Amino acid sequence: MLQILKKDNKEVVKLDTDESDTVIFEALCFEKYKVEEIQVLN
Repeated sequence: MLQILKKDNKEVVKLDTDESDTVIFEALCFEKYKVEEIQVLN
Protein backbone atom coordinates (compact mmCIF):
# COMPACT_ATOMS: atom_id res chain seq x y z
CA MET A 1 0.00 0.00 0.00
CA LEU A 2 1.24 3.48 -0.87
CA GLN A 3 0.14 6.87 0.33
CA ILE A 4 0.73 10.35 -1.01
CA LEU A 5 1.31 13.15 1.47
CA LYS A 6 1.48 16.90 0.98
CA LYS A 7 4.60 18.68 2.18
CA ASP A 8 2.85 19.38 5.52
CA ASN A 9 2.45 15.56 5.92
CA LYS A 10 -1.34 15.63 5.46
CA GLU A 11 -2.53 12.53 3.62
CA VAL A 12 -3.92 13.11 0.13
CA VAL A 13 -4.70 9.55 -0.95
CA LYS A 14 -3.89 5.95 -0.03
CA LEU A 15 -4.00 3.12 -2.60
CA ASP A 16 -3.21 -0.60 -2.80
CA THR A 17 -0.72 -1.89 -5.36
CA ASP A 18 -1.82 -4.39 -8.00
CA GLU A 19 -0.32 -7.83 -8.74
CA SER A 20 2.71 -6.23 -10.41
CA ASP A 21 3.26 -3.84 -7.46
CA THR A 22 2.03 -0.90 -9.54
CA VAL A 23 -0.27 1.89 -8.45
CA ILE A 24 -1.59 4.87 -10.43
CA PHE A 25 -2.53 8.05 -8.61
CA GLU A 26 -4.90 10.20 -10.67
CA ALA A 27 -6.21 13.76 -10.47
CA LEU A 28 -3.44 15.27 -8.37
CA CYS A 29 -2.89 19.02 -8.49
CA PHE A 30 0.52 20.21 -9.65
CA GLU A 31 2.36 20.37 -6.34
CA LYS A 32 5.22 18.69 -4.47
CA TYR A 33 4.23 15.43 -2.78
CA LYS A 34 5.89 12.72 -0.74
CA VAL A 35 5.19 9.04 -1.52
CA GLU A 36 5.47 6.52 1.30
CA GLU A 37 5.08 2.77 1.37
CA ILE A 38 3.04 1.74 4.38
CA GLN A 39 2.72 -1.65 6.03
CA VAL A 40 -0.75 -3.08 6.44
CA LEU A 41 -1.37 -5.64 9.15
CA ASN A 42 -3.59 -8.58 8.21
